[in-house]
This record gives sequence, C-alpha cells and structure tokens, in this order.
Amino acid sequence: MHRMKKILCSTLVLLPTFASAQEAAQVDDKDFQKELLTIEEKVTALKKNVFSAKATLNLLRELVVQGNVSGSKANIWQVNQLNGGYVIKSASYVLDGTPIYNINDASGDLGSKNEIMVFDGEMGVDDHTLTVELELAGAGRGLFSYVDDYVFTVRSATSFSSEEGENCVVRTVIEKRSAFSYTYEQRPNIVFQTICSEFGE
Repeated sequence: MHRMKKILCSTLVLLPTFASAQEAAQVDDKDFQKELLTIEEKVTALKKNVFSAKATLNLLRELVVQGNVSGSKANIWQVNQLNGGYVIKSASYVLDGTPIYNINDASGDLGSKNEIMVFDGEMGVDDHTLTVELELAGAGRGLFSYVDDYVFTVRSATSFSSEEGENCVVRTVIEKRSAFSYTYEQRPNIVFQTICSEFGE
C-alpha cells in the first residue's frame, strides 16, 4: 500500500512535467513558424530588389549604347529656282531606298515656296543615295499659254557618304537651263549641293 502511494505520487509529479514540455514544444513550433514566415518575406523582398536592379541595369545599358552610337543626320532641302514658267505638281524623295517625302499639290502652291525642308532626321553611316522625282506642269501666259497642257517628270539622284557624328545638309536645287540649248521640257534641271560636317559645326 505504501508502495502504491509512492507510484501514484511519482505519476502525479510526472504529469505536470510532461504538460509543460508539450506547451514548450508548441511555443517553439509557433516561434519557428514566425521565423520561417519572416525569412520567406525577406527572400521575397530580396527577389524584388534583384529584379528591380536588373531592370535598372538593362535601362542603363541601353542608354549607354544609344549614347555611344550617334550615327549621322541629314537635313534635306528643296530649293526652287525655276522663277516662273513651271509649276511643281508633286515631289517624291527617297533616301537609301526609303521614301522620306511624298506630296501631291494640285493647286501648285508647292512650287510657290522657294525653299522647304523635306527631311530632318537620323540616318546610318557610310554611303547614301538620294533620289528625287518631280512632276512639273507648264505655266505660260498670253501667246505661251499652250504650255499649260505640258506635264512631264524630272528625275535625278546623288550619292554621298557620311561618318559617325556627322550632319549632312543636302540642297536639292531645281533650276532652269538655257532656252538656247534645251527644249521647254528639257530646261528644268536638278542640282545637288551636299556638305557634311561634324555635329555642332
């Protein structure tokens, strides 16, 4: 009987100890879960920072590349020196195979402007070809009014080269040649004046 009491007392003493250990384990598990969540949040934040840094780096790389590769530019002008007798009905400009200016002007106002810019933009370096095609109509008065029925095309092309960082100014001059050497339809002529220089000059 005395021994039985001892066993019961030992059991009663062990039960609170086991309960305390279980509670401690639950507390440790909760702390572990909290710590794990904190680590996951930190990893997610690091991933976002890395992604943002990569995007910034790519943007900086593009800006550096664009800054280093400036290419060359072209300013192309149309200069009308026909001084009457003809009306420019349409004008077409093609630079290196790409159309850069195309206008149809039934009213003839295009020909009344002595000088207009037809292109201002970037182009590559190396060799270039500019092709111009104009449709002209006659503009006569009095005895020469019959030339109003004349409609014909004038074409011409020029080649030039540009280097890195250069700006090329091309003046397309539409002039009238001598009436003693050329017929009415042959008189209009296109002359190109090209000057390439470094940016800022």
